[in-house]
Order: sequence, then C-alpha cells, then structure tokens
Amino acid sequence: MIGVLCFVLKPSSVWPHAKVLFSTAELLETLQHGPGLALLLWLLHLSRRWAECSFLHVWSDATMHVVVLAFGLLHYIGANASLLLAAEGACADTMQHGTVTSDLMYVAGFLLVVLGQGGQHWAHRQLAALRRPPPPQHTHKHTPARSVGKYHLPSGGMFALSSSPHYTCEVCIYAGLALLCGGSAPMLLLLAWSATNLALSAVATQAWYKAKFDETPSAWAIFPGIL
Repeated sequence: MIGVLCFVLKPSSVWPHAKVLFSTAELLETLQHGPGLALLLWLLHLSRRWAECSFLHVWSDATMHVVVLAFGLLHYIGANASLLLAAEGACADTMQHGTVTSDLMYVAGFLLVVLGQGGQHWAHRQLAALRRPPPPQHTHKHTPARSVGKYHLPSGGMFALSSSPHYTCEVCIYAGLALLCGGSAPMLLLLAWSATNLALSAVATQAWYKAKFDETPSAWAIFPGIL
C-alpha cells in the first residue's frame, strides 16, 4: 500500500523511470543495477502468470469473492508502484553498484527470482495435470476414473517439502526482488505483506487437504521445517 500512495501522490517521480523500459539503450544501462533488473523480471513474472492462467490452468466452477478480487488488484498495483519507486532511486543509499555487498545481493536476488519462477511454474504444471484425465496409454482397467476439473491430492517433487510449493516459490520471488532493490522499504513491506498472505493461504490449503483427503502432501504448509 506504500507503493500505491507514493504512486498516487507523486506520479511525476515514478513515470520517468517507467519510460526507461521503452528505450533499448537506457534499458541495457538500467539492467546493470538491481532495481532495473527487478523491473524486467517482474514483467516476465506477470507475463508468465498471464500465460499460465490462459493456457495451463484447468479452472473449476468455483467463484471468487469480490473482496478477494479487490485485494488481489490492490496487491498488484502496490507491487508495481513499489518496484517503480525502487527503480526511481529509493534504494540508492542502501545499494551502491560495485560493492561486494551489492554484488552479492544482486546475484542472490537474481537466483532467488529465477529459481522461484521455475519452481512455481513446475508446481503449477503438476497441479494442472491433476485436473486433466491421464493419457489413454497410461491407463488400464484398474485405473480409477479422473474427471476433468475435479481436484486430486498432489504428491511428489516439491510437494513432498511443502503442501503449497507454488506459494513457497512466490515468497522466494518477492525476496529476490527485494534483494535486487537493495532492501528498500517499499519492497520489504511488499515482501512481508506477500509472505503473510501466502502463509495464511497455505495454512488454509493444508487444512482443506486434511478435511477432504484425510492427509496432506507434506507435513509443512509452506516453509519446510518452520510452518
């Protein structure tokens, strides 16, 4: 929400740095610094999520409450504004490019985002596959019928580590973006907000698994060894 307020109250300080994405030369220069790379990775994240929602996910007939939708929209508005503020220079005092600390944060942040993106996509593919009937060559007369859209308990892979690894990976993505932005206040608040909401959702998902299947994919809801 800090990002939303800053964007609304002082748009002139944010917009010039958003325009950098439309200039190739300025973009290449910006990518040498963490906030610029964070902006590009965030755009790739949004593009991937749009592609997954459009072509990968198998949706059920469940509906979303308008309040949940409103909070989701506010979250992404705040995330975009927070990243633009970081690119505008909010973290210039905490991350000077070229120092050992900043270089380590740059590399660690980049790796966290990339690994989080890959892990989340893998988990989403596994969840989507559970809603599709298995190929005919992989079935036999003893194979139970699987209806399209019906949910099944995920298992194996990252689901052995946590029951909601896609949420775990999303926290990694926000942590990586915060590191790339030098730990600026808006990004740390965004990380705390996202981690809290995802943790609550993961705990609710864990309880739903237990109620519906009498078991869970993992003993941990989202953070292995912690929660």
